[in-house]
Formats: sequence, C-alpha cells, structure tokens
Amino acid sequence: MASHTTDMLIYRAWKLRIAVALLVFAAVLVAWTTYDLGRSNAVSDLASFEANRDQLLGRIDELDARNRELERQIAVLERAQQIDRKAYDQVKQEHSGLKQKIQDLNEELAFYRGIMSPTEARTGLRLQDFTIERLADSDRYHFSLVLTQVKKHHPLARGKVKLYVVGKQGKVVKRLSLADVLDAEKKADSLAYRFRYFQTMEGVLKLPGGFEPATVKVQVAPSGKNAPKKPLEWTFNWPALSPAESGREADVG
Repeated sequence: MASHTTDMLIYRAWKLRIAVALLVFAAVLVAWTTYDLGRSNAVSDLASFEANRDQLLGRIDELDARNRELERQIAVLERAQQIDRKAYDQVKQEHSGLKQKIQDLNEELAFYRGIMSPTEARTGLRLQDFTIERLADSDRYHFSLVLTQVKKHHPLARGKVKLYVVGKQGKVVKRLSLADVLDAEKKADSLAYRFRYFQTMEGVLKLPGGFEPATVKVQVAPSGKNAPKKPLEWTFNWPALSPAESGREADVG
C-alpha cells in the first residue's frame, strides 16, 4: 500500500514538471512571437518614417529654393522701385526747372517787347525794375535797377542816377545819399548811365549801425537838350520795395 502511494506521488511530480515545462515553453514561444511581431512592426514603422523623412526633406529643399527665388524677385522689385522713384524725382525736378526757365523767358520776352515796341507801351525813359536783397549773414544789401527807353528811333539816352535811403537814426529822421551807403572803395553820389535800349546798374549798400530804413528814393536826371528840368523820381518801401509813389516817365532824349 505504501509503495503504491509513493509511485503515485512520483508520477504526479513528473506530470507537474512536464506541465510546468510546457507552460514555460508556451510562455517563451508567446514572448518570442510577440518580440518578432514587434520587431517586424518596428522595421515597417522605421521604413515608413524614413520614407516620410525623405519626402519632408525634399519638400524643405523645394520650399527653400522657392523662398530664395521669391527673395530675389523682391530685391529686383525694390531696386526697380528705387530706380522709378529716382527717375520720377529727376523728371519732377527737370519739369520744375523747365517751368522756371519758361517763366524767366516770358519775363525777358515781355521786357524786350516793352523796349522794342513803343506802340505797346508809353514811350519815354522808364525805371523798369528795382530790387534790393540782403546778402547772406551780412548787414550789406545788393541793389539792382534797370533803366529802359521806349522810343521809335531809340536815340542815345544819358544822364545820372541818384539813390537815397530814408529812415531813422534813433528818433532822428535821416536821408542818406548814395555816397553815404555805397560799399565801394570809390564813393560816388550818383551813377552815370548811357544806353539806347536799356542798362542795368547795380552795387552794394551798407547801412550805418542803428539806422532803420523806411523808404528808398531813386532819382533819374537825364541830360541833353530835351531833358526835363526836374529829375524823374520813384519811391519804394523798405524792404518790400513796392512803389510807395507812382514814378514819373518822360519822353526825353
């Protein structure tokens, strides 16, 4: 009886060992299958990843090339815009210069017409233009006057021009002659003129310190047998130099 029980226990022990061995083998087989399947999937995923990576790298290269082309086009357009703006500014400047030249030519044309066409204007000796401009950063003034003669035969006109600056020195009213204000080595109280059609006379004035100019008076004294007894006279406001009184004109020779 005891021997039979021992045999049964031995049999069961071997059977248990076989079962455990089978379980271990099954577990190893499942693990290996899972590992092999996972490795296959990983290889497949890696291949897919590498394919996607290569595709993305190609797309990046394509976008970089397109970006460089766009940057080149932008640079070309900006340069063209700069050239267009510079050309426009140059044309605008030239246009303004041409307009100023046309205006100057029209004024010059009107000036000569007034001299050469006595039927279009009153005849006689005239003060055509008178200007005074302050020199930059200075107490000196440049003056210019233009005398014209409008006559049919234009005989020789000659005589003298005197200039007076009227103003105040403190509270005292003073009238300074050309000799008092002419900025030149050789002082003169008058300027001589001699012409048939027109003559421009100019110089520089220097006012004494503290003197406040109010008006400028220009006197033209023709000479000759037909000269008037009194000089022609024009008065201008300082510094606007608009005529304060009407200048007289004369038909003199």
